[in-house]
Amino acid sequence: MLNELPDTKKNLRYSLYFDNLFTSLHLLSNLKALGYGVTGTIRDNRVPKNCPLLSKAIMKEKAKGEYVHILVKTNGILLIRWADNNIVSMVSTTYGISPLEEQPRRKIF
Repeated sequence: MLNELPDTKKNLRYSLYFDNLFTSLHLLSNLKALGYGVTGTIRDNRVPKNCPLLSKAIMKEKAKGEYVHILVKTNGILLIRWADNNIVSMVSTTYGISPLEEQPRRKIF
């Protein structure tokens, strides 16, 4: 799909966002090499087995708001996992973990 952009638009800096259906470390590496910033949620089975992030089972024992992160220095990909109502895993080539601040919860109903 990105190849279909006109040449005048390909040189612009785009940030792409994916849900966990599409996100993989291979995709992030390839898109970063092409000059795109990428952020997305990632499924557990797409995080490498040798990745030193805490497992979801261990993270479930943590208090809401606690997190762990790993920065892969070879390709600049940040992996982060935090405890919320469920365990959330994300990857990014664009954003870091700072600034951190607590946000109030809003009730919709």
